[in-house]
Amino acid sequence: MSNILIVHAHPEPQSLTSALKDMAREILQAQGHKVQVSDLYAMQWKALADREDFIEAVDPDRLSYIAESRHAYASETQTLDIAVNGHRK
Repeated sequence: MSNILIVHAHPEPQSLTSALKDMAREILQAQGHKVQVSDLYAMQWKALADREDFIEAVDPDRLSYIAESRHAYASETQTLDIAVNGHRK
């Protein structure tokens, strides 16, 4: 079957969204799919987007998240909000 990644982002584990995520995982696994769930809040994901997300600033006087993201991608500098193995860098 398929490899499936569910990216879940809800701060309340008892929410309807969390229950739907669990149900989707169970149904997909029962159908034979390999399912991985990335729970962003469990990984201490920071929901707020700000200047501190970027190592190098394109424009230190004005934050344009799109421009900063584009620069980080093009220059292969990672944003600080990237988590590896559940830990923020």
